Amino acid sequence: MNTSRARRGSRRFVTLAAAVALLLALGVTAYAISSIHQRRQAELKESLSIEENQVESYVEYDTGAGENAAGIALLSAVADGEFQKVYVNISPVSREDVSACAGTEKFVYSIDGGNTFSAAEPYVPEEEWLKLGESNLVTAYDPDAGGEIQYVDPAEVSRLMLEHAYDEETQTLTLQCNILRSSMDCTKPVELRIWGITVTPLKSGGTDVSLDHDYGSVSFYPTGLEVRELMLDTPVVFENSETGECGTIEGLIVYPAGLTWLIAHPDAENVHRSDWTEEERAEYRPLQVSWLNSIEEALSGAKLNFTDGTSFAIPVIVRMPFEDGWAKGICFWTGTINIYAIESVEIMGQTVGIRQG
Repeated sequence: MNTSRARRGSRRFVTLAAAVALLLALGVTAYAISSIHQRRQAELKESLSIEENQVESYVEYDTGAGENAAGIALLSAVADGEFQKVYVNISPVSREDVSACAGTEKFVYSIDGGNTFSAAEPYVPEEEWLKLGESNLVTAYDPDAGGEIQYVDPAEVSRLMLEHAYDEETQTLTLQCNILRSSMDCTKPVELRIWGITVTPLKSGGTDVSLDHDYGSVSFYPTGLEVRELMLDTPVVFENSETGECGTIEGLIVYPAGLTWLIAHPDAENVHRSDWTEEERAEYRPLQVSWLNSIEEALSGAKLNFTDGTSFAIPVIVRMPFEDGWAKGICFWTGTINIYAIESVEIMGQTVGIRQG
């Protein structure tokens, strides 16, 4: 009798001990994930140079005390003019899925309930990409370009993502979502949802995309814009070598994480439109390419000069719509700059003064 009772008590003790151990393990896991949220916020703030550049439009969110033990956690956000950049942590994510991001899309976001999707990329600080050299590049033939192109070795991309965006202990991945501000009502909260996906090539061409994992959603208000519109004291003239006509670079709209060039040329209204008919596309596309090439050449090596004697190399233009009477050359970058410390611009080897627009 006594032996039987002792055994039953022993089983109860073991069961209770296992439950306590499980609760402790869950508590440790929740603490670890809460800690990775806070650590990533600190790393983002440092790598984006938020305090150094006095960026007021950067917002950091309360990640809670472990309630986001799995799924999605909203970390921070900053605006660059055209885009609202939002940073989130998601978990659990396998090491293999992070590595696969180097060669294909693995994560997407939606702000309209899943009607449209855009890629969510693992966040790697800009300075890490700048450390890569010629030895980290791969050369391959691109039929669309009609020649050889160079791109970063996928093995290097994978290494950077695993090293800087992934925490293996908690299987947590930090993603950056670049959301077009024009797609949001900036007066209302935006619901951002993240999915893990699989992209499968089809024999008939194209790809099939399946949503494999719903990491959940977070809600945020778009952050306010910090902006300076600067006009050049002397517009910089450049020539389209194919047509012989000239254009002018007249000013720029600057944000902490992006910039828009204000450019004028005789064909701007026609060649930078987004509503071409097929006939207009055939007519204007060669002319558009000639102007884009001329503008890219004129702005190659362009820099912002700051009051402390430092400078910032402006990235290439990624989009050029025609708006408000200008061909607008849109650029953006991963970090931030102090927009209030800009004192001049260097274009085509000339240092040009600026004035508030």
